[in-house]
Amino acid sequence: MNWKLLFLPVFTAMLAAVTGCPTAPASNPTPTPTPTLQNQQPIEVVSVMEPFEGLANPAGPLVEITLKNVSDEPAVSLSATLQQIKGMYGDEEFGFVLNVTAANPLMPDDTITSRLHLIHSGYSDNKSYPLALSGSLQSGATFAYSRQVRIKTQPFTNEQPIEFVSALGPVPPFNLGDLHTPGGWSAEITLKNAGDEPVIAVSVTLLTSAGDHNYSSDLHFDVTSSNPLLPGMIISAKGKMYSISGEITYSLGIFGTLQSGTAFHIYSMPIQINAP
Repeated sequence: MNWKLLFLPVFTAMLAAVTGCPTAPASNPTPTPTPTLQNQQPIEVVSVMEPFEGLANPAGPLVEITLKNVSDEPAVSLSATLQQIKGMYGDEEFGFVLNVTAANPLMPDDTITSRLHLIHSGYSDNKSYPLALSGSLQSGATFAYSRQVRIKTQPFTNEQPIEFVSALGPVPPFNLGDLHTPGGWSAEITLKNAGDEPVIAVSVTLLTSAGDHNYSSDLHFDVTSSNPLLPGMIISAKGKMYSISGEITYSLGIFGTLQSGTAFHIYSMPIQINAP
């Protein structure tokens, strides 16, 4: 064994301790910075519009955005902020709620839609507004950029593609054998797509009066862009009513959207709810 080679590092350490000379510091690895996408825009703006809802909201217009992941990997966070909107006290910003997380990613080619009211604000049809987009992809890469967008009004048709079929009530489930269910009486509304185009969203509102009070019930049908109501198809939904009587005439309103994006609204259709 070469004792000189063994003794040399020990002697060097002892000498440093006696003379106060510092030894070489341990090297710390440099943290890897989070990659930022350069000149890439993984999120595409599909549409920015004011959906048709029949009546203007006094609080401010409703704006709906639809975004699409056009990258090759899932997005695990996403935010969108509409900027330079004219408010009561100057320009305002409005952030949309987008449920995109690592547990609920926006997959490639998928879209996401969000709505909000521009409270005490408004917009111009012939003006562009910045829509700031930011987020991160599954690989850890981040992005942040802005797109100029115009807010369009959703097209509307006076045609009535949805046909009312029936209203039945009370219907199960019942509460402890009684006809009254928690939160009200249960009624079932059945509709038919009598048009020639698939329907991708439909809901109804039933209005009734009791004394000096008016009551409304909203029923939402399982109809989406991935599960459309095709022409000729029939669909039913149940909802809670304040009261059900075959002697009362109810006012039925139907709201929906066709596959083309065109909205429709059928106002104040008088109906009766019959026993099943």
